[in-house]
Amino acid sequence: MRLSVYGLDGFTLGIIQFLDEEKGVVIDKLRNIDINKLKDLVSEALGSELKSLGLAFGKLKYEDQIMDMAYLHISTMDSDEYFLEIYRESGTVITNTSVAIAYEKIMQLLKKIYPGIKVSRPRLIGF
Repeated sequence: MRLSVYGLDGFTLGIIQFLDEEKGVVIDKLRNIDINKLKDLVSEALGSELKSLGLAFGKLKYEDQIMDMAYLHISTMDSDEYFLEIYRESGTVITNTSVAIAYEKIMQLLKKIYPGIKVSRPRLIGF
């Protein structure tokens, strides 16, 4: 997996690219996990109790492609917010945390969902 994290004006954006055997695994695991178990997993990964957790599945029409999509909204008791869109081959994250915290928490979350995920060449911009 490649993860690039950018600090923008007032929010942080993460771009995820799944590689080789990782493609499709995270969205499949999200599709097959109980919401209460997911809440515990997310809380443990982020190191904070959750105020709310939303999980939905759908389709994205992008140019001529139709892609499976998972949407995950996480709100912590620490007032951190994470909005994730996960596709079979990629994903995006928008959060109100700093670049360094976003990178750490996104990695912890994805590793909790799929322990076999590997990180290659992270890129952090705008600490």
